[in-house]
Amino acid sequence: MSSVRQETNAVRRAQRRRYAVTAAVLVVLSLLAACSNNSQGSGSKPSASSAASSGTASVGPTSKGATTPAPSSSPSPSSSSPSPSPSSGSAPKSTKPKPKPKPKPKPKGPKVIFNTGQPNTVTPRQKVTVSVPDGTINDVSLTNPRGYDVKGIMAQDNKSWTVAEPLAYNRLYKWSGDAVGKNGVISKITGSFTTVKPKKIIAANFEYINDGAIVGIGAPIMLQFHGPVYNKAAAQKMLKVVTDPPTAGSWSWLPPIKSGKENWSRVHWRPKDFWAAGTKVSVSVLVYGVDYGQGGFGATDMSLDFRVGRAQMTTADMQAHSIVVRNGNRILYNFPASFGLETDKNRITPVGTYLVMDKYLKTNFNNPRFGYHVKVNWATRLSNNGVFVHAYDKTLADQGVRNVSHGCINLSTQRATQFYNSSLFGDPVIVTDPGHQAPQLGSSRDDIYDWTVPWDQWLEGSALHK
Repeated sequence: MSSVRQETNAVRRAQRRRYAVTAAVLVVLSLLAACSNNSQGSGSKPSASSAASSGTASVGPTSKGATTPAPSSSPSPSSSSPSPSPSSGSAPKSTKPKPKPKPKPKPKGPKVIFNTGQPNTVTPRQKVTVSVPDGTINDVSLTNPRGYDVKGIMAQDNKSWTVAEPLAYNRLYKWSGDAVGKNGVISKITGSFTTVKPKKIIAANFEYINDGAIVGIGAPIMLQFHGPVYNKAAAQKMLKVVTDPPTAGSWSWLPPIKSGKENWSRVHWRPKDFWAAGTKVSVSVLVYGVDYGQGGFGATDMSLDFRVGRAQMTTADMQAHSIVVRNGNRILYNFPASFGLETDKNRITPVGTYLVMDKYLKTNFNNPRFGYHVKVNWATRLSNNGVFVHAYDKTLADQGVRNVSHGCINLSTQRATQFYNSSLFGDPVIVTDPGHQAPQLGSSRDDIYDWTVPWDQWLEGSALHK
């Protein structure tokens, strides 16, 4: 009995060892399968207990005398393969991250457009504009360096705003405001620009005629610039003459006046024919900010209002040795006179249409060339080259008889006084020399010779004549 019991215990111990080895193998296989599944990113980890339960042998005591089959030396297919079954229909997952979806673009506000062009090129009279073609302007302002708002006009459709007053030279202006697009999105109106910096600011002035003056029927409008005007068309476009009644006339650029090293430009306006008596004239010179060319710009705007007086005109006949003063068709005076000595070309009075320029109650005449120095009274200037109507009683015996002066028109003191008192700037004095070849009043730069220029030629002097 003892030997049988010993044999039976030995068998049991052997069986337990086999069971332990089998269990250990199954645990190792399960761990290997789990590692494989983790590296491939698919499948599930089998637990050690599940792996053990897949074997054919059972661990534990059996009934006494029962025979136990030997455990399998290899794991079953279901527990030994870590790969997922092809019949499962699943594929290994990729480790590459999925791209993020692109965000939708934000809606944009309307485009804001400025017409200020290149830096530092905006002129004071330029029509500076901000516009929003695809929207409307809610609010806009343009401020000067002192913080004041510039005047402007908003378009009726609120799509643009335009400056409505001249800007200053060489100043920084800043935009502010906003506009809304058709999609309701707001755009800010921001930015700045600097106006042009002139090399020279050129002033101008009217000559002879003051505001509110009463002038003669031949008076031209004379504008003298204090520097050269190269862009004459641009300047002339800003010169306006309004008359009542309407009067045909034109601007014409005359040869410049020399001043130091510069040539000062000048332009005159005259009617085609003499003014009608009583004509009202308004002149506007809007040259501030105008580009004259080569860095010169206009200084200030000016205006002038005057009225044409009575229709007084004088005809002076050198051969009849007389002057006749008329108001319209009525003769006011018929005075005997003495003109320049006809036998001396340097003393003869030139013929042509003069204008009364200035009047002097007393003045001195000096002529080193002819060696005389005289004091005269009641002198009415017709020219800057020595032609006056004045009193000179020393030639009373010659007046009405012969011409003996040095170019002036000599009258008695009484008659010179009457002529002086009746004259206005711009009264025409037409000097003739019938049957003789007296020199013509020329285009001296010091004289008012406007009425010696034929009308067609006068028009050619306009920068806007076509």
